[in-house]
Amino acid sequence: VSTQSTWELQLSIEQKERPLAVLQRRLAIRQQRPQREAVRDAVETALEAELAQLTATMQSMHAKRDQCDRELKRMVAARQKLQDDLADKEQALRLDKTCLELTADMPATKAAMLPAMTQSPRNSAAATGPLGVKTPPRMPLSPRTVGHLRAGLPVSSFRPAQRHARLAR
Repeated sequence: VSTQSTWELQLSIEQKERPLAVLQRRLAIRQQRPQREAVRDAVETALEAELAQLTATMQSMHAKRDQCDRELKRMVAARQKLQDDLADKEQALRLDKTCLELTADMPATKAAMLPAMTQSPRNSAAATGPLGVKTPPRMPLSPRTVGHLRAGLPVSSFRPAQRHARLAR
């Protein structure tokens, strides 16, 4: 359903209005005939059948257009709701990142996080997070990393990739 579909239906309705008006005018002229000429013949029956068919077609097209309009409005409202939800989530993510940056550099926070970060994955195969959701096990930290945490060095000073490259030589 799109605005183009609605527009096409409206255009089709408008294109049928003129033939409908011509048909109604012809029937009105036939009804104004003198009494002696007012005979129901095949022409009048055909005009009435065409009028019934054209009227039914237009009613169907009006119903489809109204349905398209309702569906389009529903979809626009759903898109707006999703955009609002996305904006809220992006704002929450920015807040979370800001809070994480502020608390990650605090030695007390690092010390509090140290026991959880040094657990062996074998000991905690499925740890439970703050909302009671099972989280995947964490890899144990190397003794050097633990030393960095205890010394209060910022997280950005960790360079495990360089350490692995040095070990590979």
